[in-house]
Amino acid sequence: VQKRIHRRRSAESFQKHEYLPAFTSFARYGADAGAEWLCDYGDSLVRVLRAMLTILVLFALAYWFTGSLTLREGAPGVHNARWINYLLFSLDSMTTVGTSEVALRPAGELGVLLSGLQTAVGTMLLGLFGFVLGGRIRS
Repeated sequence: VQKRIHRRRSAESFQKHEYLPAFTSFARYGADAGAEWLCDYGDSLVRVLRAMLTILVLFALAYWFTGSLTLREGAPGVHNARWINYLLFSLDSMTTVGTSEVALRPAGELGVLLSGLQTAVGTMLLGLFGFVLGGRIRS
């Protein structure tokens, strides 16, 4: 219900050329839609896990397409990067600070930036997962 109200207010304000209220209502609508998609307002573990998996794959694709990772020197038995290596690096970056010995490492500033951004997003999603799980256990 709140999403529809924010969306309607945004459209009405935009038609009246009141751009700041239109943007504010649209931002609230976006936040409500995002919260519903991400965790169903704190009720759905499946949605949080889906978001985590989506972020994992999207960042692995970003690493692959940008070429921002290179092979780590001395990686045992790895002579070229495979798709599984990008997924493992993505999982490592999402759940830790990226210090484990996966076969890839950031090749430059873009790789470090993407890895840091994924660590921040992964930390927030893990926290949200704990929040939703705690709510499910209490109820």
